[in-house]
Amino acid sequence: MDGRRFRKLTQVVHTWVGLNISLLLTFIFFTGTLLVFGPEIDWLAKPAYRAKVEAGADKASFGTIYAAIERDFPQARIKDIYRTERPGFADETIVRVKGNDYKVWTNPYTGQIQGTSSYYTPYRLLRETHARLMMITNKMGRLIVTSLSLVVALLVVSGLIMYRRFWRNFFLWPRRNAGLRIFLSDTHKLTALWLTPFLVIVSLTSLVYFYTVFAALPAAPKIESVAPRASVLPEGFSGAVIDEAAAVAQAAFPDLTITQLRLPQSLRGALVFNGNATAPIVRAHTNTVHVDPVTLTVRGQYRAEDLSFLRRVVELNDPFHWGIWGGLPSRILWFVFGMMATAVAILGVCIYGARTLALAGGSGSLLRQAWSGMHLAKWGLLALIALSFALLVYVAFIDDGRRPLLSEGLRREAGFTSAPLTTRTLVLEPTRPDRTQFGALTYTGGLSLRSPDPRFGGISGLRLSANGEEALAVSDRGNWLRFRLRHDAAGTLVGADRLAIAPLLDGAGRPLLEEEADAEGLERLPGGDLLVAFERQHRLSLYPPPGAGEAVPVRQIALLSLTRALGNNSGVEAIAALDAGRLIAIPETLVDAQGRHTAYLIELAGAGETSADARKISLDAAAGHVVSDATALPDGSVLLLERRTAAVAGPAARIVRVRPSSSDPSVWTSQSLAEFGATQAIDYMEAIAARQDGPDLRIWIMSDDNFNPLQRTLLLSFVLPDFAGPSAPVPAPAS
Repeated sequence: MDGRRFRKLTQVVHTWVGLNISLLLTFIFFTGTLLVFGPEIDWLAKPAYRAKVEAGADKASFGTIYAAIERDFPQARIKDIYRTERPGFADETIVRVKGNDYKVWTNPYTGQIQGTSSYYTPYRLLRETHARLMMITNKMGRLIVTSLSLVVALLVVSGLIMYRRFWRNFFLWPRRNAGLRIFLSDTHKLTALWLTPFLVIVSLTSLVYFYTVFAALPAAPKIESVAPRASVLPEGFSGAVIDEAAAVAQAAFPDLTITQLRLPQSLRGALVFNGNATAPIVRAHTNTVHVDPVTLTVRGQYRAEDLSFLRRVVELNDPFHWGIWGGLPSRILWFVFGMMATAVAILGVCIYGARTLALAGGSGSLLRQAWSGMHLAKWGLLALIALSFALLVYVAFIDDGRRPLLSEGLRREAGFTSAPLTTRTLVLEPTRPDRTQFGALTYTGGLSLRSPDPRFGGISGLRLSANGEEALAVSDRGNWLRFRLRHDAAGTLVGADRLAIAPLLDGAGRPLLEEEADAEGLERLPGGDLLVAFERQHRLSLYPPPGAGEAVPVRQIALLSLTRALGNNSGVEAIAALDAGRLIAIPETLVDAQGRHTAYLIELAGAGETSADARKISLDAAAGHVVSDATALPDGSVLLLERRTAAVAGPAARIVRVRPSSSDPSVWTSQSLAEFGATQAIDYMEAIAARQDGPDLRIWIMSDDNFNPLQRTLLLSFVLPDFAGPSAPVPAPAS
């Protein structure tokens, strides 16, 4: 192929791609241009974002800011504090309340609160629109946007190939007297030519973002981990502790100008101080010091120069993509270039319209000609942009509007609040409605429970009062749920009412953060205290009876010997108290070499504040089943609730009784009491409770709806007739 034909082919590709992607490209160029001055958009939107410049005044310390927010919003969990580097701007702090993030704006000199806002400020909404098309919860939007880097690169290269001897034409002014099409074409080429370095930078940085959709960032230098604590924030933590830690960090890294603080987010979390140092054109988190919040010792530090070459390249990405590499002058330059890029995309459409209009004899509209040339692509891109706007409206005005204002959310009662509850009786086997016998168990009624309260659902642990009338449950979103059961004279479960819900609290009386709140197991100890098992941040929390809901844990037990064996979402799923000092803890998925459930006997009596002695045992298991809950029986055996999930067959469950083997106490044998599958009206059964009723044993199981509208919260009751009475306590396995 000769050069002329190649340029002709290049022109066809350039025209077709540019025209058909022009709507989305214009949208992304324009929103990206506005984002160059995104913080200023927030500054204009609300007075709380602004601060009067006080020349020569000292800035408020991180501890002062923390203390002010802690005082005014005691139930807020402070996550990140950002001290502004822009004159006239307020400092910004991210806090979490009841699962929602908010921003608190404080005066940079006094640390006093100036106002609060949603996390989704105008700047944040615009950024999510540009970067993800408002598809916040998945990668698809980011993948679509970043893939445009390849399109921009193609258009730049093909444009330079088409424009013969382009290096001579940087100052070739558009011809005004040669007709509209020629003028538009000359303007398009001249503008694009001057934009080439900018478009190359934007394309390359977008390509890096495209890469990070699929791959993790290169690892930063390793930091020595912090010893696990009983709670995320240690006892006695305050603003004064933060200022002491900041002084320690500053002494360890003297040329660090600290601008950011990330507070601990886990039981092993450190105070992380970030800022600017000697390396140019990097983000604050590339210079960091980690300080143990308990011992106030430095656990590790690194500066931008310590990063690997690939990580350093990635860290250059934001400054060059957003134009912040040179301060205000570079931002102004990037804003101008962004507007020019938007104009180039629009001019390309106009050129096509003018060309086809001329071929059509000059009749009709230029834009209509361009619109018709886009073929089917225009509808897909319009739908994508419309979806982005719809999601923007939803997040900004509907979803965000349903969240309480920060101050209102904190004024809400910390204890139990009533919630409506409706129930519907349940036939366990619809094809055989008269069937009541399932294995060794007799079905004594079931309910489907519903509530419009958004806190209702996710049941993962259940215990009943001694008379079987009061139920207490925990959810995997960190709530207590309390309700009354109603039985008829024959003992059949016929209803439930008096639902009340309260948040699980941390040691400071604040609702748990989302990453702390995944409660999976519940046990009532002989003295009445309640033990709650959490996964993700694996621990046991001992609570007094939540009579008013304001109960805070009196003791935290970090499962140190289990943590290394358990995955992030595969923690202790079931706990059951065998006696006053011991309990059995069962992870969801751990299986030994013989295919048996791995469980642990934990000695609580005399254990320290932050750990417990755990000894491994094995429980007989059925293939494909995992343990979802357990409850101890008076005879020393344990009831297990097991579940199995299959994409086609649906959920299955079984109730199993396990007890120590007479020959080897570290191996527990099992007896299946009942199994349920596709023919029964069950869901993902997650919780079990039992109590002895004369010679019989009454059993209740509940399902976890996962807050999914396609799933249900079910409560099923059974009787095991002629249950054996108490026996000798369970022997401890050999060490």
